[in-house]
Amino acid sequence: MPKRTDRVPARLAMVAGVFLVWTPATHAQTQPPKPSARCVVAGAPQTLGDVLGRVAGSPRAEAIARELAASEALETQAAALPNPQLDLAMEDFAGTDNYANYGQSQTTLSVAQRLELGGRRARRTEVAQRETAVQRVRGERQTLRAAAVAKQATVALLAARARLAIRQDARRLAEDALTQAKRLAQSGAASIVEADRATMACATASLDLSAAERDVGVAEQRLAALWGDDAPAAACITGDLTLPSTLTREAARQRPPAVVMAEAEVDARKADVELARAEATPDVEVLAGVRHRTGPSDVSAVAGLGVEIPIFDRNNGNIAAAEQHLFAAQAQAAWARRQSESRAQQLRQTIAASRDRARRLQSEVIPAAERAHASLLRAWRGGAASSLDVVDARRTLIGFRLDRIDALVDLHRAATSLEDSLGVVSPHFEDISVAPSTPSQD
Repeated sequence: MPKRTDRVPARLAMVAGVFLVWTPATHAQTQPPKPSARCVVAGAPQTLGDVLGRVAGSPRAEAIARELAASEALETQAAALPNPQLDLAMEDFAGTDNYANYGQSQTTLSVAQRLELGGRRARRTEVAQRETAVQRVRGERQTLRAAAVAKQATVALLAARARLAIRQDARRLAEDALTQAKRLAQSGAASIVEADRATMACATASLDLSAAERDVGVAEQRLAALWGDDAPAAACITGDLTLPSTLTREAARQRPPAVVMAEAEVDARKADVELARAEATPDVEVLAGVRHRTGPSDVSAVAGLGVEIPIFDRNNGNIAAAEQHLFAAQAQAAWARRQSESRAQQLRQTIAASRDRARRLQSEVIPAAERAHASLLRAWRGGAASSLDVVDARRTLIGFRLDRIDALVDLHRAATSLEDSLGVVSPHFEDISVAPSTPSQD
């Protein structure tokens, strides 16, 4: 998206000499964006920390917790022993001669128990534990990502309010210029064309203001939707665009969540390999019971032992598949480490560039545009400049102010993405530049 600083009218450079005769005026400090007038919800969040708290208690967070609870339940299930089997069998209960009417029948009651060999139960339990660890890391990652999205949505809301304040100021300047143009036209000091130009500029400023108001409403709606509420719930949020002060200090102690998750996947796939190898060992089934013979009315003991003969199936396919999944997870972990390092470096560069751009706009470009606008405004009132020059200077000034907001948005989006990639989403902001000023009307 082209920056507005690339669209500076040539007239602004032509009037650079006017800066030498500019008389400094008192500049009022622009207050941080105020909450919407629709702030009518009792107990609504007011700070970024409140927003993150609401998101942490949202239905989505509950879903993450339920998924982890389900994984823990599977872990408990994996440690369970196979159930014994009760078997009741009746033989020789019908036939001819001695076998008629249960004469020589045999009734056997037995209990069979399958014994898992090769450490299968221990390996199965370890797999479940590793999968629970993966789910826990995944849940933490999703929670962190939700917090980062909420913080960026808060940045978007604060930016929309800042743009709204700029558009309100732009319309006020346009209305003052229109009043002055009409007065000059009525007195004959200026033509009706000057008044028409001022009228068009005022109408354009009003349209821009309406669009900015809609943007604030949309930003409030999007933010409140993150924790399942309506726009009025986000209307009470206050703050301005600043840089988290704890980013560098806290991030230095963190490991990238993407790397942690990839390494947890490697551990889980290692457990899968061990389980697949353990499943190649056949289980043994033991049986014990009693048998009753109807004819002589005797009772005897029975016992049995069963084992699978691993001739055709030795689980080689499952072992090979588990090993390939392990290799893939190891490669993904290595890729995640490189990507995390590269992404962090890119985001730091974006932060530095956006910070420098915002500061230069605030300390150099905007003050110069304010002086140019004020000088042209005085010259126009004295008949030494046209209203077109004033309109261009005002448009340029507003454009630079909006550019500053854009730079701050880029800065905070990159900072939040860096926090997200490092596992730290700070609930605080810190001012990184002096407050913007409002040009005097002279």
